[in-house]
Order: sequence, then C-alpha cells, then structure tokens
Amino acid sequence: MKNSIIIAYILAFFCLSIYIAHFTQATDFPVFYSTAKTILENGLFTDKIYEIDHHNKYSIPEENQDLTFIYSKAAAILLSPLGFLPYYWAKTLLIIVNIVSYLAGVYVVLKICKPKPRMEFIFWGTSFFWLPFVQVLRFGQVDGILFLLIAASLNFCTKNKPWIAGLFLSLAMFFKLFPIAIAFALGIKEKRILISSILFFSISLLIPNSTLWFLAIPRIYSKAYSLIYLNLLSYGIWAYLLYVTIITGITAF
Repeated sequence: MKNSIIIAYILAFFCLSIYIAHFTQATDFPVFYSTAKTILENGLFTDKIYEIDHHNKYSIPEENQDLTFIYSKAAAILLSPLGFLPYYWAKTLLIIVNIVSYLAGVYVVLKICKPKPRMEFIFWGTSFFWLPFVQVLRFGQVDGILFLLIAASLNFCTKNKPWIAGLFLSLAMFFKLFPIAIAFALGIKEKRILISSILFFSISLLIPNSTLWFLAIPRIYSKAYSLIYLNLLSYGIWAYLLYVTIITGITAF
C-alpha cells in the first residue's frame, strides 16, 4: 500500500512537471537553457555565458527572450547538462528537481524541529500551497534547490559538522549571494561554518572567467530596482536603510 502511494505521488509530480513545462510562458528557464547550450557549444571555460542573446540563437520557444545569465560560472557548469535535452524535457527535468528538492528540504526542516505529529501533518499539507514554492515551479527557477542546500547546511550544523555545513552554503552561493548572510549569522556561534563557506566559494572563483559574474550583475540589471526600494526611497534613503536594518536584524535573530 505504501509503495503504491509513493508511485502515485511520483507519477502525479511527473505529470504536473510536464504540464507546467509545456503550458507556461515568460518564465526564467530560457536563461538556464541558453547558458547550458552556450557551455556545450563553447566549452566549460567560455566567457560567452554573460553575453546577452538578443537573437535567440538557440530557437527557444518561449515569449521571454531576455536571456541574461547572472549566476556564477560554477552554477552555469552545474546546469550545463540541461543542454543535452530538448527544450521542454529539460524544463520538465528542472521542475521535477525543484519539487524533489523542496520536499526534501521540508523533510529536513521538520526533522530538525521535531514538531508534534499533528503539527507535522499541518506543515506537510500547507507546504504544497506555499506561494513561493508554487512560483518557483511556475517560473522554472532554482530556488527549491537552494532551499534544500540551506536546509541541509542547518542539518549539519545541528550534527556539529561545520565544514560540511559551510560546503552546502557555498553551493547555494553559486546561484545567489544571499546565503553568505546566513553564513555570517551562523559564524557568530561557529566560525568554522563561515570559514568553510567562504573557502569553498572562493575555490569556485578559480574557474576561468568566474569573476565576470560580478561585472555582469550591474551591467545586465542596472535599472532593475525592487518595488520596496523604489517605494521606500520616496520617503528618503533613511527609510530604506531602516527597513534593511530591521529585516537584517530579524533574519540574524
């Protein structure tokens, strides 16, 4: 009975992934697919992944053709196998990986927190409808993977394995820089976590053309300010700085 339920869930997630992949447009996935194709065509150490593809040279069948990659070179290499698959199957695969990663991350968090059975049931039930998770699938993003990496890092923190915890945080930093703030927060109590995360992240920058990442972010999204920034800035820069201080304080706590 239990095996039948597991198989049913797997089939359901697979069908859901195929549906989302084929019937969503204007997603972020074209960025990943274009980058994967660029690496397969030009080699692992190419600097062309940060060039804006204005001509859709890989014939990506989506409305969003702003193919601008702003993740690290290490992340591009990790995503490059997607380029071996046809477009929609590659998109389906990434969605499946995000679903599995997200559910695994929820499991790890619940394992750490050890809630009562009733609360655990509620957490599992509501996690399927958590809006950021739904949006990650809708837009073909990688945040489900980041969630698992951060959850795994926290799990190894609780097991007093700071070097492995830092390694998982550094893997998350390949995609987005915000996990470094988590590394600093955890480093207050255990410096080895911070040292480990910075060490492994720094090693990834030894890949040729890796530092182009930092130049690409302001060049590609020079005017892409968040709504929070624009709204608070209308009250003055101090209002925005106060907001950032409050959010940072709550996160650190």
